[in-house]
Amino acid sequence: MLKEEFLQELLKDLYEKETLQLYDYTANKYSTNNEVFLNTKSWTDHLIKEKLAKFSDNDHTLLHITNFGRYWMLNGGYASFLQDGHNSKELHKKKNDPKVINIHKEKEDLLEA
Repeated sequence: MLKEEFLQELLKDLYEKETLQLYDYTANKYSTNNEVFLNTKSWTDHLIKEKLAKFSDNDHTLLHITNFGRYWMLNGGYASFLQDGHNSKELHKKKNDPKVINIHKEKEDLLEA
């Protein structure tokens, strides 16, 4: 199973239940000898990094969906996030880039002239 498929299913189940015991969920849904179970922590950390989910306990076993994760589930899930999410982050970075701000200011000055 691919990482993206696992994360799509995890986010979908997390959206339905709001909170999951990560390792119990993975052990029940997949075999414990499976590649998915071995990569559970590293793959889930990707959801945490992207702020689609967060850990609710100190042991990092209780997973909770964030509002950002709910938003993406309503807009197509993890696959849509991969298609659209990274582009919006790049646009946000470009919007705050000083070079881009100077270009917009120059265009405004030219329009006023």
